[in-house]
This record gives sequence, C-alpha cells and structure tokens, in this order.
Amino acid sequence: MRCPACGREHKKDASYCPFTGVRLLWRERFSLLLIIIVLPILATKNCGRLHHEIKQPYSAAQKSSRNDNDESTHKKAAVKLSPSDLTRLERLIFELVNGERRKHGLAELMWHDGVAKAARFHSQNMASRKFFSHVDPIEGDLKERLRRNSLKVSVAAENIFNCYGFTDLSEAALKCLQSWMRSEGHRRSILLTTVTFTGVGAARSSDGEIYVTQIFTAP
Repeated sequence: MRCPACGREHKKDASYCPFTGVRLLWRERFSLLLIIIVLPILATKNCGRLHHEIKQPYSAAQKSSRNDNDESTHKKAAVKLSPSDLTRLERLIFELVNGERRKHGLAELMWHDGVAKAARFHSQNMASRKFFSHVDPIEGDLKERLRRNSLKVSVAAENIFNCYGFTDLSEAALKCLQSWMRSEGHRRSILLTTVTFTGVGAARSSDGEIYVTQIFTAP
C-alpha cells in the first residue's frame, strides 16, 4: 500500500511509516488520502468555475441593460447633430413647454429671438467649457448674461438640461420637458404667470453631450 506520508509502498498491515515515523492507522490513512487526493480535485474544479465567471464578457443584451438602467448618466450612443437639428430641437422644446402651459390654463409664451440667442450662447459655453450651471464662470449669472445681450427685462427665469445623445429629436425634447416638470424649481419656471417671452438654445459638445437652455422673460 502506498504511504500517504512519504509516497513509498508499505505492507498493508504496517502501523507506521518507517521513513517518517507517521502512524498509519486505518482511519488516519483514510483521512490523509482524502486530504491529499480528493480536496485538490474539488479546489481545482471550483477555481476553474470562478475564473470562467470573471473572464466571461457581458453579452450585448447585458451591456444594454446596464446602460439603460444607469439613471445617473442616461447615456446612449452619441449621434452627430447638424445646426438645423439643434434648431428643430429648440422649437420642439418650445412647443412642448407651451403645451404644458395650456394644460394648466396658462397663456402660451411668445418666441423671442434675442432671448433665444442668449439661451443658445449659454448652452454653447456649457458645451465647450464642460460645466453645467446657471452661473457661467466667465459670463456670470442670468441677469448679467441678459445685460451682456442688451436685453432689458423685469422678470427672468432659466431652465437648463443636458443628456448624452439620443436617437430621435422628439424623444430628446420630451425627455427634457419631463425632467423639468419633475423638478420643483424648473416646473415653477415653466408655469410662471408673470412671463410673456421665451427662447430656447441647444448646443452639442465635442463628445456628443447635448446642452439645452430655456430663458423666460417679461419686458
């Protein structure tokens, strides 16, 4: 019989190993065999499964699910937008906001090219300098930016929004409105009763992120 202690052949009735002095009772011999032979096999099997699970890549469906459920980024594949696409996006948001005002029994806002220019300039600055705030570190807050654009107003409010690409302009405009209506401050701006004019400006950053600004004013 092969000794589990030294690996040599001994007589079956040997009670100890003559080379190592280890006692070779039947129970002890069986336990040693179990440890030396069986456990390494089990460990190898478990290790192989673990490595397989770590190395196995996500399937296309798994990757899509992870991205779609990531509410902190809302990222989809970036698409190229032409200036006309951005103009259309601006108008779609303008129409959706007026539609929301109609639902609440409020008068529609009139489009103002000067206000839209100021809104577009703010979106372009956010896109090019990668910040997202109502306060431009260079151009200042809303009041200062309107003054820089020679716009004299008695009331002013502003909503901003950004997202990373989309596959449909209407979908992007709706996402923008829904995001604003879920925010107490942005919702208040949309439903102001003291404003009469508005303008929307959209811009796209070099990495495909979309920035939208809507300014609400009264003369």
